Amino acid sequence: MPFPKDFLWGAATSAVQIEGAWQEDGKAPSIWDVAAHRILNRDNCHVACDHYHRYREDVALMKELGLPSYRFSVSWPRIMPEPGRINEAGLAFYRDLVAELTDAGIEPVVTLYHWDLPLWAEEIGGWRSAEVTDWFLEYAKHVIDALSDRVRCWITFNEPQVFILQAYVQGAFAPFQHKISKTRTYVHNMLMAHGKCVSLLRERAKLSPTIGIAMAASVYIPDSFDETSLARAEKRSFHSFFGELQNAMYSDPIFLGRASRLMNGKLKEEDLAVISAPLDFIGVNVYRPLNPWFRPVSYRREKHPRTMMKWPVDPRCLYWTIRLFHERYHLPAMVTDDLRRAGFDVLCFIMIKTGRMNILFQFSGIRCGKICRRRILLKQSGRDHIDPGIGTLCTQDSGHQQFPRILMCQCAAEFGTVFAVQSIQDLPQAFTTFFL
Repeated sequence: MPFPKDFLWGAATSAVQIEGAWQEDGKAPSIWDVAAHRILNRDNCHVACDHYHRYREDVALMKELGLPSYRFSVSWPRIMPEPGRINEAGLAFYRDLVAELTDAGIEPVVTLYHWDLPLWAEEIGGWRSAEVTDWFLEYAKHVIDALSDRVRCWITFNEPQVFILQAYVQGAFAPFQHKISKTRTYVHNMLMAHGKCVSLLRERAKLSPTIGIAMAASVYIPDSFDETSLARAEKRSFHSFFGELQNAMYSDPIFLGRASRLMNGKLKEEDLAVISAPLDFIGVNVYRPLNPWFRPVSYRREKHPRTMMKWPVDPRCLYWTIRLFHERYHLPAMVTDDLRRAGFDVLCFIMIKTGRMNILFQFSGIRCGKICRRRILLKQSGRDHIDPGIGTLCTQDSGHQQFPRILMCQCAAEFGTVFAVQSIQDLPQAFTTFFL
């Protein structure tokens, strides 16, 4: 099966992962900028890859690689360092970045929120406050006005399940809180912000926008393709407690315009009308299946390889997540992250279109080999640093440096193999040979 001519390759990052310059040119701190005391080795993201100062070099490397697209996130505290005040230097940075990308023939894909909540916003209530939702929309308005003359593809939020449940319920991510009783309030405010942001994009974007949201999706892998197994998989993926908490609590209001059981009574009809503003695609970040929650003993017996974070590497997960989300929500599914925590930060985009599937692999680990010189290890320990949940902040592996412009494909690693290619142009043949 040959790759179609419009097959899209690219790279992806988030602001906290790579920008650095955490206190420069008017930027205010985010909740992650002050999180070092809760991170292993007190590592931080203050320098990261120094992309803020080196973006032209980075874009030149992307062009050299032949990347046709690049997904990045905008830093809210860089644009709005305090309530209501817009930092023109911050907007100028992203204008310049987008101009550099488009002049290089690289399509920009912009994520408006990738977890870097301004510290001032958390101090006035964070996502439990409707006031913060209003400030988010004000920030988004200025970004849309500044960038939409060159940006067509937009993602409103990255993984709301994670930044709500991990940050405000489990307390594992910044701002490290345990507010279980407020969970539905957090979800409600985030969903309203998303829906209003979609409408804002439709109203204000200068170029006709393509809009989606990136979900931390996880489904139950069926035992077989028979009807009983498929029905069980659908039920466990969206109607069980785990399935609702992971998927339906967020996705059903957005894509179906109805509340899941966990949100019944919290979302009014007028809320759902706002939240379900039409989207163009579903972003699904695919890491691991729900199966261990339902049959932990038998799943362990399958003896899947494990990532550096001890997550199971199960290649079936990618197929079934795309399929079940597409069958339930009937929109193109874009895979915006795939098992990055196996040691290499590798994203892939997959879009399902009528009658065919387009797999659009997005590599965010572009700083390997020749590019590895730009990785800055904040803790000089000589080993890889695992991220606190927001992406790989810094990596160092001298073994990569023998490969100029290496691209490590984690999807290949799922099958027990990692291969290297010299340029994007080599990838279609490599993937066709390996997978198809």
